[in-house]
Amino acid sequence: MQTLHNPPLGHRHWPLALLLGLLLLGWSGCTTTELDENERALVAKQQLTEKFDQLFEQAFTDPENADKAFQELTFNDLISGDKNLLADQEVRVFQTFVSVAVRLNRDLRTLKEKMARGTLFDSYIARNEVMMAARSTLYELPYRVRSGKKYERVRQLVAEMDAQSRKIIDDRRAALPPAPAELTGTEWFWRLPLTQDLELTMPDLLAGAYKGLKDVQFDFILQPDYTMNTKRFFLLPSQSDGLEVYDAGGDWSPEKAEEPTLRYAVYDGKIFFRIPLKNNADMVTGKGGVEREWYYEFSYRKVGNKLILSQPRIGNFIVMIQVVTNSDTENFRNNYPVQFQEITLTPKP
Repeated sequence: MQTLHNPPLGHRHWPLALLLGLLLLGWSGCTTTELDENERALVAKQQLTEKFDQLFEQAFTDPENADKAFQELTFNDLISGDKNLLADQEVRVFQTFVSVAVRLNRDLRTLKEKMARGTLFDSYIARNEVMMAARSTLYELPYRVRSGKKYERVRQLVAEMDAQSRKIIDDRRAALPPAPAELTGTEWFWRLPLTQDLELTMPDLLAGAYKGLKDVQFDFILQPDYTMNTKRFFLLPSQSDGLEVYDAGGDWSPEKAEEPTLRYAVYDGKIFFRIPLKNNADMVTGKGGVEREWYYEFSYRKVGNKLILSQPRIGNFIVMIQVVTNSDTENFRNNYPVQFQEITLTPKP
């Protein structure tokens, strides 16, 4: 988008204080007392603008105290008695910039702590929650002020949070112990036997977007470097309020992959899979889906030549929506398809 650095005079966004000053000079018939009162109002407005600028800067160095000072300013100077300066559009814009800067800087400082809790699965879920909140704050600002130095600074905060959250996950992956040799090098296979009761709960289509759901399989090899050679990986449904949410594509395929190779992780008796899918939505046919990620964490055990996956935790992240299915809940135990609650893989013949 082209930026006009010297727009025509009639289209310039004059500062409110300057406009008020010009209006004062243009008024005729004003008494000295009236002029003094308006001058005082103009000075007060300028002082308020300077306070907002100071708080905006403080939000980047000391967000907690900036927030306290911001709250005091709001309820002492902006709203008191019969006065409500928040009715002024320019004041609301200043207030929103400060509020956004405080929240983003506060979240940036606590990002590592939030993403360090729990397992790698939890880190991805926490990252998505933080980034959804961060990106949504930018939309609190009116469209007309989504440019300029202040907006660029808060936008850069969101970009920094994105970069730091990715690094935190990369660091956690780098710290993983070596992949267990008993899991690697074997082509693990599982095919779901479609019983009549499951046929009733799964989409009853033999062609089109849900065709893959009628041939549910896992077929992959786990490599020692935590990558996977993948032929099939069925995307087990996530669950929201007892309703299973299947991926429109049925399962992973190279054509839908956001990254060329799937990755896994093993830690504390659990195995974790991340399945990122690119935007392949077809708005005409309604097939495919927008950019999305699936996360799977299972407890695992090796029994003879069998690999048994149980107690699944499933996350499905789509743009600004995240659904997490937890096997510890009563809702999961009562409503999630029993065939997906424990999966037994064997070496492929």
